[in-house]
Amino acid sequence: MRKKSKKSTRKVKNEIIDKTQSNIGLVFTVISESLKLYFLNLDKFLKYMTFPIFGQIIGIILIFICSYFFSTNFEVIKFRYPVFQNVHFAFLILILITIPGFLIFTKAFYDYLIAIGAICHASLHLKDNKIEDIKFYNENITAHITSYLLLILITSIIIFASSALFIVGAFIVFIYLSFVIQSFALNEDSNILEHIAKSINTVKGRFFITFLLLFFMFVICYLLLPDMIHWGFIWLNWDNIFVNFIEIYIIKLPLVQINDLLNSLNSINIHIDSLMLSKYIFKAFVTFIVTGYTLPIRDIAMTLFFRRFTK
Repeated sequence: MRKKSKKSTRKVKNEIIDKTQSNIGLVFTVISESLKLYFLNLDKFLKYMTFPIFGQIIGIILIFICSYFFSTNFEVIKFRYPVFQNVHFAFLILILITIPGFLIFTKAFYDYLIAIGAICHASLHLKDNKIEDIKFYNENITAHITSYLLLILITSIIIFASSALFIVGAFIVFIYLSFVIQSFALNEDSNILEHIAKSINTVKGRFFITFLLLFFMFVICYLLLPDMIHWGFIWLNWDNIFVNFIEIYIIKLPLVQINDLLNSLNSINIHIDSLMLSKYIFKAFVTFIVTGYTLPIRDIAMTLFFRRFTK
């Protein structure tokens, strides 16, 4: 009887090991396939993602530059044009001069959201592993734009609300809702609750491999590739060009007062200097750009994974 029990226990263990190895193999197959499809269509992806990424950066820079020069020259402007002594008028002008940057940023961010869904849709219609025209698939998303944006908004609210309870809860909810956009791209006519349900059903019973897929996507797209590009700039000594440009503006910030405030709040000896902050900002920009351009890798991987379990 004990022999039989030991054999059955060993059989269960072997089945668990085989299943785990199979699941891990599936994750790496999906990742390798997404990388292959990405690099086969690299020229199209780079062109397609350029405005959604750099448009956001240009918009932010324009907002910063306009508000920066207005505030630094405000005393001179106020002296030459007394109307600016009216606080409400001055604030109105500040808003008006930042509107162009805000509009560029908003349009680019909107295009980025559209790209997330369009790439999911395009990855299902590959011909010989090639995507003919990604922009063609924008129409599939824009035709249902209200439902699409509402889905993103409601999903974000659910994840944010769960984070108010506890971080682990938000993490779990995030994983279960990871495939709502994939569901939308494949089933545009379904309602928001159905998309949420399909995402949950895809993850149900596959939490570990879903986590594994998202973890490797995070490591590749948010850590490994950005760090490689960043170190490439450092190795070529190109980073100094951008860091020095950023520092021109950072050095004029009240860093002494900021350091004093941080030290008084944390009771820790923190010192932020202009060079350190400029390097951090440059790295943040590099990370933002690289993660933006690698959006297709994440989209394709998650779409392939979703399609496999929703056939």
